[in-house]
Amino acid sequence: MLWVDDVTELQDLIDSAHEVVVDFTAPSWCRPCQQFAPHFDKAAEKSDATFVAVDVDKAPWAMADYGVRGVPTVMLYQNGEYVKNLQERSVIKLLAEINS
Repeated sequence: MLWVDDVTELQDLIDSAHEVVVDFTAPSWCRPCQQFAPHFDKAAEKSDATFVAVDVDKAPWAMADYGVRGVPTVMLYQNGEYVKNLQERSVIKLLAEINS
């Protein structure tokens, strides 16, 4: 899993990788983000997709640029295109939807 705080770096990853799963998070204060983080990490270990985390406190552009209304927000991109929101998924559901 990669941590990204630059908008250009994130967009380059989304554009260049086949599948990218992005977790927009606020790990320093968001309790649901903290609870979801181990699931995201575990899914990253079991998937061929590129997993990216963006700390919205360190990257304030993320909320507006990617339409994030709250954290945690998890989005799936395939071949540079937004596919779907993967919020509130367990590791099993997250992997099933990425691999479908």
